[in-house]
Amino acid sequence: MSVVRITLLLATIVAVLERPAHAGAIELDRATASILIHPRVDVVRDEGGRLTLEEVRGRFDRSTVGAYSFGFTNAAYWYRFTIANRSTSTLTRLLVFRTPWLDRVVLYEPRANGRYRTRTFGDRLPFHQRELDHRCFVLRLEIPRGETTYYARLQVSQAFMTPISLWQPEAFRVDDSRRSHYFGAIYGVILVMLLYNLFIFLSIRDTRYLYYCFYLFAFGLMNVSYNGYSFAYLWPNAPTFSNWTYSSWIFLFQLTGLLFAIKFLETRKRSPRLHAVVLGVCGVMCATWGGSMLFGLELIYNASAVFFVSLYSPLVALAGIVVWRTGYRAARFFVVASLATLVGSFVTAATAAGFIRYSFATFHATEFGLMIDITLLSFALADRLRLAQAEHELAQKQTRSALETLVHERTAELESEPDRAEELARTDPQTKLANRRALEEQIARKFERARRYSRDLS
Repeated sequence: MSVVRITLLLATIVAVLERPAHAGAIELDRATASILIHPRVDVVRDEGGRLTLEEVRGRFDRSTVGAYSFGFTNAAYWYRFTIANRSTSTLTRLLVFRTPWLDRVVLYEPRANGRYRTRTFGDRLPFHQRELDHRCFVLRLEIPRGETTYYARLQVSQAFMTPISLWQPEAFRVDDSRRSHYFGAIYGVILVMLLYNLFIFLSIRDTRYLYYCFYLFAFGLMNVSYNGYSFAYLWPNAPTFSNWTYSSWIFLFQLTGLLFAIKFLETRKRSPRLHAVVLGVCGVMCATWGGSMLFGLELIYNASAVFFVSLYSPLVALAGIVVWRTGYRAARFFVVASLATLVGSFVTAATAAGFIRYSFATFHATEFGLMIDITLLSFALADRLRLAQAEHELAQKQTRSALETLVHERTAELESEPDRAEELARTDPQTKLANRRALEEQIARKFERARRYSRDLS
């Protein structure tokens, strides 16, 4: 067992031992704009998912307090929380379940006659059946004076995490508007980068840009899915399809990321062993994805998608480092980008597992890391194009220089050919001595010289 696992286990044990048997009431007054509920929730595990409210009420003396993440499980969980309204009248508040992929939640709201009103919601139901039109689950509560105890039964096939909060309606509207601007900015960046790199691909036909477009598209699809936008706006009447595609987009994001990595890093040429490992991981991932869907293994299907994330990020970072060390300068931006994703994924995973306290920043750390990743990968592609152009210009220069040298040599050879031919015409090929032609030419010049100067010749 690694040091990290031992540390996390000890932290969990200490946290459980320090928690009280009962969370106590959540104090509320008119001035309270928002408050987190899940740190003050009593939790009971329903292993078979068959317990009724009456049966579970007596078990909260042995409950877990303040937990909101339970990994992947087939079990149901019962929550109990008490709200103490210290004002002089009934308060209207919004109860917000931030996790968009909750399968089925039943809220038991106490009535004046001692009975409970049940309110059922979850992403197994069509979107139009939600009480309030929102990508998350939002319920309006009328909280009477004094202490009121609520119960909720939750069941999730995805990662079981349930940050819950209570909001004043106006405060929630302002906060939701800010979150919408945040997500709008993210999706705007993704769309701009996707179109920009698609245009570059259409211009220069470099397939690295096409693979990067696939990667961006998969990330965007994954993000709108697990943030609840796809179910709200793309397929609101297809809850089954929505549930089975949460993890599919995670698989697709990782596969496109790995394929882009081997294409950009040129692993087939620069590191054949690494290339084989990455392709092997892709094969195992596809087999797990397809097999778990084919046999309807929902829990394995959802858990394996998240499990591969813990393998995907370090593998991409390692691939970048290995190829960078071979002298491939274009990998330097790639390495920094992959490390940003690695850190962001770790923080989000630790938040989902309950080891880091939930907040907007910690839960969305993956998005922050991926925004850095996307930006740096764009720099990496631009740097790769610049290096390719520089290599092309250098090759052209070397080719031009070689051609000039060759032309010069051939010209010199051609210029020397007449002299060489004349020499061969005057030389005997066997003895290498002057032949009859050379003799006649010499005699003719001698006779002409003797005649010109009136000299004797013998």
